[in-house]
Amino acid sequence: FAGGDVVPPEPMVEEVSEWSTSASIYMWAAGISGETARGDEIDISFSDILDNFKMAFMGNVAAQKGKWGVESDIVYMHLGNDIDRSFLLQDFSFKAWIITPMVTYAFLEDDHLTLKGLAGTRYLYMKPRVNNRETSGNNWDAIVGIKGDYAFNEKWFMPFHFDVGTGETDVTWQAFAGVGYKYESFDLMAGYRYLEWNFDENDQGGKIFNDLTISGPVIGAKFRF
Repeated sequence: FAGGDVVPPEPMVEEVSEWSTSASIYMWAAGISGETARGDEIDISFSDILDNFKMAFMGNVAAQKGKWGVESDIVYMHLGNDIDRSFLLQDFSFKAWIITPMVTYAFLEDDHLTLKGLAGTRYLYMKPRVNNRETSGNNWDAIVGIKGDYAFNEKWFMPFHFDVGTGETDVTWQAFAGVGYKYESFDLMAGYRYLEWNFDENDQGGKIFNDLTISGPVIGAKFRF
């Protein structure tokens, strides 16, 4: 129009999500139960594990950009050599790595509820000694599941996780639920975690165990970067 300055429209700039990362450390006050391939029953309480504890590491690292994320949960445990029980076992010791890498996708995010689908693998390496007989084996399984959290308010929330899978075992599954409290740069969490394998007698794990369960309370801290 006459006498007016024509101002070109500003170009549209697509918003680019930044990577957010976190690292968690936790203590899993777990007991171990199951049955060996030879029929020996195992029922080791957390107090027995503490009495024979040698080393453990438990943690999680994660990164997310937009709705997509990657993470890995890592558990290493080494129990001592003198867990003597009054039932079928004369002695039992246990070394294990449990590594669970996964990809996540957030399909629901609102003010209170976050839901993520997950897909990944679970790797189990174990080296038990049962009644003076030592062996070792490992298993890979594909898993799918769901995880997320429900925010009660700005500080309190409930995290949860469920997955199930198969591959070199007949079935493996895991469940976790807890409660957490948010601080400025980290969260404190406590809950209960249950992890189970039912082994195929033809795979490496099935030559050691018929089934194996690790379960118990969890407390930990998640640091956000």
